[in-house]
Amino acid sequence: MSNKDIDDKHEDMLSELFEHASPRPQPSSDARARTFAALHGEWQALSARRRNRQRIMQWSVAATVMIAAVLGFRSMDSGAPTTTIPVAQINRISGDEVFINDRRIDSAAQAAATIRVLPGDTLRAGPDSLVALGWSGGGSLRVAPNTTIRFQSSEAIRLRAGSLYFDSRPFGQAARPDLTFTVDTRFGRISHIGTQFMLRQDATQLSVSVREGEVQLAGPNVDVAVRSGDEKILHANGDFDQRAIDADDPRWRWASDIAPEVEFSRLKIDDILQWAGRETGRTVIYRTSAVRAVAERESAFGLDGQSPEHALQLIPGMTGLSATTGNGRIVVE
Repeated sequence: MSNKDIDDKHEDMLSELFEHASPRPQPSSDARARTFAALHGEWQALSARRRNRQRIMQWSVAATVMIAAVLGFRSMDSGAPTTTIPVAQINRISGDEVFINDRRIDSAAQAAATIRVLPGDTLRAGPDSLVALGWSGGGSLRVAPNTTIRFQSSEAIRLRAGSLYFDSRPFGQAARPDLTFTVDTRFGRISHIGTQFMLRQDATQLSVSVREGEVQLAGPNVDVAVRSGDEKILHANGDFDQRAIDADDPRWRWASDIAPEVEFSRLKIDDILQWAGRETGRTVIYRTSAVRAVAERESAFGLDGQSPEHALQLIPGMTGLSATTGNGRIVVE
């Protein structure tokens, strides 16, 4: 039914109402005409306002759809990430002060459900908490206590404060030459080139330590490569210092303490040793071929969920082999 038909119907209803009203003292014909005209005018005005609201609503919906389409097109054209595609997944948590945005995540919540991280999310670890995440493109990202990072895209994060560690080829994963991972800081951008590296940032300086491989540090005051065994410290005034850092330096220890859990029940002791060696920056040395044969034969069942250091302590009781650490080595005999 059209708006005109509705108006005509209501006009007929009003006319019929006035014609069948109970007998009362009748006003003059002029007064009746003026009253009818006033009522009819009010009805027309009300109908017009309703039609205008409908048109405004239709225009608003159309405009919203158009704006969304334009923004969506611009977003796709600029390569901006879609917020529905996760960029990382939490693999392990130690401590109970870990937050994704304002949501608290503890080890029980992590064990109960898969927790994925989206572009735009912020992760914060409290003073006694550690976090390990699997990066969507491959690699292991670790977050130290008192650290805040923001996930910008599937290729980049921002370190706002604290320390992080990244391993582009963790145990059990093949090398990914196409993996892109960058970290933005207040001092510049760090890009990995097949590596294990650690960053520490506060208000006055940024330190970049490389355990394996190489990273590129580029910023307003610096553009330099940092290679395996080196640590560069960039100061707020643009100066930087360089010093050596051993692969098994104690400063790496927190990252191995939150190493992602590996299911060893179908693997051998040799796998445990190689994993522990990579996570602690040590080389595995077998004293004899017979010792190696034992390690390659014996099952690693029962070591699931252990940290690398603790796993090394448990191996002698399981196999009779000793694993001694020192000078960047794990000596097995």
